[in-house]
Parts: sequence; C-alpha cells; structure tokens
Amino acid sequence: MNTDNIYWYFSTSAQSIAAFIGFLTAGFYFVQDKFDTLKSTDETLEPIIKELKHKNFIKLKVLCYLTGTSIISSISLVFLNKYYIPNFCVYVIAASVINIVTIIWAINFIITIINPDKIENTAKKLISQNKDLNAGNESDTIKIGEFLEKFIKLENLVRNSFSKLGFEIQVEKNEKPPYRLHDLFMMLFQLELIQLDTLGQLNEINRIRNLAAHGQIERVDKKYDIMLDDLIQRIDGLKR
Repeated sequence: MNTDNIYWYFSTSAQSIAAFIGFLTAGFYFVQDKFDTLKSTDETLEPIIKELKHKNFIKLKVLCYLTGTSIISSISLVFLNKYYIPNFCVYVIAASVINIVTIIWAINFIITIINPDKIENTAKKLISQNKDLNAGNESDTIKIGEFLEKFIKLENLVRNSFSKLGFEIQVEKNEKPPYRLHDLFMMLFQLELIQLDTLGQLNEINRIRNLAAHGQIERVDKKYDIMLDDLIQRIDGLKR
C-alpha cells in the first residue's frame, strides 16, 4: 500500500464508519421507542422489554467504544502517513482489523434488534434462568393454571382496594385506564397500606405471571402458591 492509498483508505473509512454508526444509533432509539409503546399496551412484556433494553445497551456501548477506537486509529494513520515510522504496516493492519471488527459488530447489532423472534427468545431465556419455573416434581410445584387463577383473584383485589378504602384514583384525560399493576402496587406502598416486603412479593409474583404469559411454563414452585395465598389475605384485609 503506497501513501496515497493509505490516505484515501483511512480518511474514507473514518467518515464512512462514523456515518454508518450515526444512522444505526438513530435506528436504535427508534426501536427503543417501539419497546416503550409495546410495554404501555401490554404490561406482561415489562421484564422482557427490560432485559432486551439492557442487552441492547451493552451492545451499543461496546459498539461506541469500537467506533471511537476505529475513527481515532484511522485519523491517526492519515496524519502519521507522511512520516517515516518503522514497521508502519503493522499499524495499518491493526487499524484495518479494528475497522473490520467494528463493521461486523454493527451488522450483528442490526440483525439482533430487528430479529422478529427477539421477544420470544428473551422470554425463553429468562424462564430458563429461573430455577423455580418448570422445575421439581408435582409435589413441590403447582400447575400454571392454578397459579394464574389465584393471580387473577389477587389482581382484582388490588384494583378494587382503592375504592374499597375510599381513595379516588384520578385518570388524566389522555391516560388509558386501568393503571398497570406495578403502578398500583407502588401506590399502595406510598399510601403506607403495605410494607416494603409485601411490595417486593407483589412485584415478584407479577414477574412470574408476566413470564408465564410469553413462555411455555407448565408448573411453578409451590412457594409461589403459598405466597399468593398470603398476599390475597393481606390485600383483602387492608384497612385505611
């Protein structure tokens, strides 16, 4: 590679990679907005969307580091190209490898965020990571149908608890009722009607329900059955 080729290659690559990553970042934020829209229409997607956002953020952070390194190395070689530096070809190869890795990582990132099966795959991953789902024998677990039946009872109690206790929940003009369960749990905690441990258990039960809505779960650990019974009694016995 002569000096003119090096100048042309690395000056062009720095501009091209910067433009490419700029468009990719804009697309990334568009996908993030779509996630928020999905979550607002279906609250059972909350843990899945949270996991997807976390994974995408990590990949984008790595991509930003790679892009910065790629651009800096390319511009540096353009500047140093006019000087005699021993083993300069080694630096040229290293910068070229960084550019290639950056482009490959960016393409993989694009494929990841547009994958139509990403929600289903993430749900399966979260379920497989939870040892209390689809684990143990029948004596230590309950059927998912029984779990969901009790959860519906708990949900109805939570939603009806505010009017029962004499609290009026104001709904904004452009806001779609009913409130998400997570929001109602937090309201009960802020009104000092439940303790922090109860809030944690409500959120845990809700998380299991959300995963069950998007994955193939047959049975859950019996401790959730016991937890549900206890929560139903607590919510049913709330007093202002």
